[in-house]
Amino acid sequence: MDRNDVVEEKIRTFVRQRPALPDEPVPQSTNPPPPPTFLGGGIDVDDDCLDVTETSICYTANDQQRCYEVDGGFDGDGTQAEVYEATARSIVDAVGSGYNGTILAYGQTGSGKTHTMRGGISVSEAGITPRALLQLFELQKQSDATLTFSLSYVQIYCERLSDLLGNDTDELSIRDRPAHDGGGVYVRNATRVPVTTPRQ
Repeated sequence: MDRNDVVEEKIRTFVRQRPALPDEPVPQSTNPPPPPTFLGGGIDVDDDCLDVTETSICYTANDQQRCYEVDGGFDGDGTQAEVYEATARSIVDAVGSGYNGTILAYGQTGSGKTHTMRGGISVSEAGITPRALLQLFELQKQSDATLTFSLSYVQIYCERLSDLLGNDTDELSIRDRPAHDGGGVYVRNATRVPVTTPRQ
């Protein structure tokens, strides 16, 4: 998918099955746990199957199946690089051309949002955020225009906004920027830090 496709599309949805953690116990049963609540829940776990493909996520239990179409899917073996290339690279390219872009991770506690977005310490385990910053600075080097970057880092948890770069004493709120000021959505009172290198 190229930058023009991203500009034309409003929302793309991807699903990622969290890889097992090294210290997680191996389940003794061959049956998976009940489905997550976004799949409807309440299905008997006998003969259940969760199947994540490139275009859908399906949960099958006995004779019932719930399937949801997605723009991309990653099973537990999907690498950070594969996730980034499929979900974020074209959005960051569009941002480098002046378009607004948002990459949002959503899921229950322990589902792998932080791993996907922030990742680990090694280069191969870097998540979407550090990879996007590296890509933006590469675009800056290649551009004839002057590109400057500032960063805000906000978390929404239990319907509460938190500023992860500044103090949490100011009340944060989501606002629409007026059209004469460039338009778009922003978080009022969120700390904005000028960024000049990827390591910052």
